[in-house]
Amino acid sequence: MIYVLFFVSGASGLIYELAWIRQLGLVLGNTTQATSCVLAEFLLGLAIGAAIGGRYIDTITELPGNQRAKPHLIIYGLLEIAIGLSALVCTWTLVAMPDVSANIYLHSPLPESMILVVQVLITFLLLLLPTIFMGATLPVLTCMLRQNTSTKPLAFALLYGINTCGAGFGVLFACFYGFGLLGIQGTVLLACVLNLACGNLAFVLFRGSDQENVCVKASVNQAQALVASLAASVKSSLSEILANGIAWPKQKDLQILYLLSFTSGFVALSYEVIWARLLRPLTSSSTYAISFMLATFLIALALASLIWTLWLRKDKSELTIERLVFFFALAQSAGALSFIVSYLLMPLAFRYREVLSSYKGAASLQLDKLLLAEATTCFAFIFLPTLLIGLCFPMVGTYAQKLPKTGHAVGAVYALNTIGSIIGALATGFLLIGFLGGTGALKITTLIAIVSVAFACLFTCGIKKTLLIGVSLPLALLFVVVCPQAYVVEQMANQVNARLIQVFEDSTGTAWVFDYPAFRMLLLNGESYSADVPWARRYMRFMGHVPILLCDKPDEALLIGFGAGITGGAMIQDERVRHVDVAELSKAVCAASQYFTDANQDVLLSGKLTTKFTDGRNLLLRSPKSYNVIVVSPPLPNDAQVVNLYTKEFYQLASNRLAQGGIFCQWVPMEHESEQLWKMAVKAACTQFAHVTIWMPVKHEAILIASNSPISLDQNLIASRLSQSKFALKSLASVNLPDAQAILQTFLVGGKKLNDYLNGVEPLSDEKPALEFFLPYIGRPMEPELIK
Repeated sequence: MIYVLFFVSGASGLIYELAWIRQLGLVLGNTTQATSCVLAEFLLGLAIGAAIGGRYIDTITELPGNQRAKPHLIIYGLLEIAIGLSALVCTWTLVAMPDVSANIYLHSPLPESMILVVQVLITFLLLLLPTIFMGATLPVLTCMLRQNTSTKPLAFALLYGINTCGAGFGVLFACFYGFGLLGIQGTVLLACVLNLACGNLAFVLFRGSDQENVCVKASVNQAQALVASLAASVKSSLSEILANGIAWPKQKDLQILYLLSFTSGFVALSYEVIWARLLRPLTSSSTYAISFMLATFLIALALASLIWTLWLRKDKSELTIERLVFFFALAQSAGALSFIVSYLLMPLAFRYREVLSSYKGAASLQLDKLLLAEATTCFAFIFLPTLLIGLCFPMVGTYAQKLPKTGHAVGAVYALNTIGSIIGALATGFLLIGFLGGTGALKITTLIAIVSVAFACLFTCGIKKTLLIGVSLPLALLFVVVCPQAYVVEQMANQVNARLIQVFEDSTGTAWVFDYPAFRMLLLNGESYSADVPWARRYMRFMGHVPILLCDKPDEALLIGFGAGITGGAMIQDERVRHVDVAELSKAVCAASQYFTDANQDVLLSGKLTTKFTDGRNLLLRSPKSYNVIVVSPPLPNDAQVVNLYTKEFYQLASNRLAQGGIFCQWVPMEHESEQLWKMAVKAACTQFAHVTIWMPVKHEAILIASNSPISLDQNLIASRLSQSKFALKSLASVNLPDAQAILQTFLVGGKKLNDYLNGVEPLSDEKPALEFFLPYIGRPMEPELIK
């Protein structure tokens, strides 16, 4: 039963993590830096909890008269209840954070960088309490199960594997069902209920064990004394750490144990970050693809722990420090080499994806095929290497649990493993990938993994075993020297009969420029992001020119999402526009736009343009500046995190930043959405803008134009403004929009007819981001004729 409780606890923990990353993205911004900070804060809390919980669990005395049922179950139950209640309070507090953050930015005299630091510290304090409670559970349960002769050698690996498996289930549940149907708070509330249930069931198990085995009932006074003892221990632990710091052990075996624990965390999270980057071209940018990657990674780690327990059952030999280092080195070097093999085989997956995309059938069947392809691709390339790497930490934990102070040792290795994970994720995401790209990061991480265990073997196991591990080093060096940096991208270009012009990479993603016979395409993380084909030029230039033509005084403009720069290039051509701010997350995207100068009028060289590499929504949140025109040209709406630009909260923010008579314009494509989801997105805009219209310069490429003032569709007025700008006139004429009449013919619907069409529809919101978690809302595809 304990294993069931810990499985459920792992699932709830990952639900909290995913929910908090989403909520804090609305406060700190959906940048790679902000997401990494949130992940680091979460992991750091786990490390602190493991260190404190493990450090003093050994000192907790038994309840009077109880010789078998240690009080660990009571402590575990209290921890589970504390996790649920503190996580719920944390979630509710984070709901109000965007508004609080906006007020701070608008009214605080502090510089923006200092406010951001304060926000990061506040969010860390919010996450600290629940994550400390989460981190303390593993050493507590390990100490309890170690007392049982049958589970003694298996306790740590079993608990860690089952909890990690629960985490994988939590990812799939939250992303495929919870967030889409129950909403963020509803899913967190369910996770809280699960934690409370786990805590109460732990109390029931404790009372049952007392009555059955020792016949001693736990009184309320004894429980209170236990809580007081635990509080005193935690206080004493914190005081000692603050006064003396954390001492590095003098025993050689403990030093090796701690170093291996840190290394396993560093390598595992480094590979997770790298493969999240490298696999994007083989899957998609949707949350479901990312969820498959994370779930596959977690489940592989869990199965590795369970495989290790099977080995322990079969192998009765004592696990010495020498055997530990050798097994550890063998698993990590084999895992590193298997990651290389997976990378070299990646081009084979392009053919699989191509065959799948050629399948024609019902939209629901097509989606099922796509999800199946993403799941199988993640499994094929991630599972085996992660399984091998995942054997490492259970080995370390198994050795730690046999030491005299089990709680202390298990807490220490878990904390060091988590700290290694933090450093591995941050160093890989910001430094290795930022400077060397995904392939370069894979090369360096592989060398670190193999060289580190080779040295550990050399100083612990002797020359013979080191030579056995060292065979992998020449193979890794061969991969580093021979494999080209753009190996996968070049193979992909060959598959689609295109020529790779250039690759641009930064910490946010990878941008590729492909040259086809008739056009050029910009891809971001493997997904088509922009192109200079005629139909794409038409709607992108429409978005750049028409909102300005409809605005009486378009002095200041904002563009969210730069792409190939075609829309931005159109915006700066109108003489009435004095300045355009651009919010773009990726520097790689802007760098790639230099290959689209024929379409974007060399926009980056314009003195009217200021580029800000940040989240567009967060820019509106932080800045008090008003704009006459706001144009939003994001990636596909169902890509991860893009839904934040389609919720009623975003539209409210944009509406507040519009000057009097200002015009808001956004791409709301129909081709990839169901009718219900498309209607929910447009309804969200209708709740915040007084006047909303839908235009369609290209079929299925709908453009939403809204304002808080009436939108004039006077043909003569538009013609007059168009005639005043010879550059805009020429630009629109090149995409077959030569005059005001042609522009107005793209108008689809607005006013009462649009409101009637949307009657009874629930608007998209931050709380229920259905556009991103779209599976529960699959239905008939959106078509322009449905409005008519």
